[in-house]
Amino acid sequence: MRAATAEATTPETSLPDWIASAAADATGPEWLAARRQAGLAAFATAGFPTRRDEDWKYTDLKLVTRRSFAAAELGPPAVPGIEGLDGPMLVFVNGICVDRAGLPAGAAVHSLAEAIAAGHPACRELLGTVADPARHRFAALATALFRDGVLLDLPPGLVLEAPLRLVFMDGGAHGPALACPRVLVRAGADSHAAIIEHYLAAPGESLSLAVTELALDAGARIEHYRLQEASPEAFHLGVLAARLGRDAELVSHNLSVGGRIARLDLDAHLAGPGSRVEMNGLYAVRERQHVDSHTRVDHAVPRTTSDQLYRGVLAGKSRAVFNGKAIVHPGAAGTDARQSNANLLLSPGAEVDTKPELEIYADDVKCAHGATTGQLDANALFYLRSRGVDEHTARSLLTFAFADTVLARMALKPLRRHAERCVVGQLPDAELIREFT
Repeated sequence: MRAATAEATTPETSLPDWIASAAADATGPEWLAARRQAGLAAFATAGFPTRRDEDWKYTDLKLVTRRSFAAAELGPPAVPGIEGLDGPMLVFVNGICVDRAGLPAGAAVHSLAEAIAAGHPACRELLGTVADPARHRFAALATALFRDGVLLDLPPGLVLEAPLRLVFMDGGAHGPALACPRVLVRAGADSHAAIIEHYLAAPGESLSLAVTELALDAGARIEHYRLQEASPEAFHLGVLAARLGRDAELVSHNLSVGGRIARLDLDAHLAGPGSRVEMNGLYAVRERQHVDSHTRVDHAVPRTTSDQLYRGVLAGKSRAVFNGKAIVHPGAAGTDARQSNANLLLSPGAEVDTKPELEIYADDVKCAHGATTGQLDANALFYLRSRGVDEHTARSLLTFAFADTVLARMALKPLRRHAERCVVGQLPDAELIREFT
């Protein structure tokens, strides 16, 4: 198989120099070179989004477009453990696999660069096809630029006994670093696995174009955890896309507490009858952090189910965006789609823009959505005060309880405890809250 280098199919002037340089360094077999070229051309045509783009109306990327990013090296990372959580792990620095430990037997777990070089069939079949490049310009760009990632290929019927933890650390000591971490999962029929994507803080400024693609065959079940704890200097633009076959199930937990600007586009295509997706999201931001969550569920066939529960806690002058959409396509009778977004503003300078959406083109469906934004419930506050809890403590406990409604859905208790500590660290009166949790 001949190696090839991706080259832009559009004039160089249409792309920033740092993108053209990174694309020139991205290599691979001919089939991958073609996808890289198509991704680069798609991004060159779309360009960086502006606030005139409806999907980016409330997220300004000027801080990103004013910078140049390049591949960078970091020293050997010290990866913090999660108390009570053991199992296989791969570690990536600026998108490159640097360490692996305890990989599970029976499943194919490879560095993506190694899997591509070895001609693993799942790469050619799925890479760059689950995350629609026409919808996600940064997924298209990441396809053009990525250098490494991870492939998890689960044979039919395999159950991973321990969760697979993927740790990503992005940054650069001598300039803004570019990372394009890539996760590709093919879950065979009736397989089952828990996967943790953990984005941790590293020194220096960085741009992470993280793309995860999940393909679930009939009866497969994936429990996916995504913890975004990037540094305050990080720009994190992620896409997670899943395609589900008959009776397949995806449970997604998304926690976002880090980054200067953080966005995740989460798509689920329910392509088989009986398939189900559950999306649980929590964002807790402060100071001038900006977090953007876009979800989309396509109910393409009859008898599919989706449940979206997103909550946000905002302090300081932070800002959040939530746009959730469920589309019931023609013929998708028996669809059950639920969506809820609630936001708690802890300061007058915090702001949230929320937009839940339903598009229904079929009969015999059950669909509901709703959104709320406000301050702490006065009745709940009065209830605690009437039982001897001082106002300061009551406010802290109610704030944590509001956020913990989402975290309570996490089945992995060690990860839930870690997530709770992350959220508490973002809240005012963190020390007080720790005394009660």
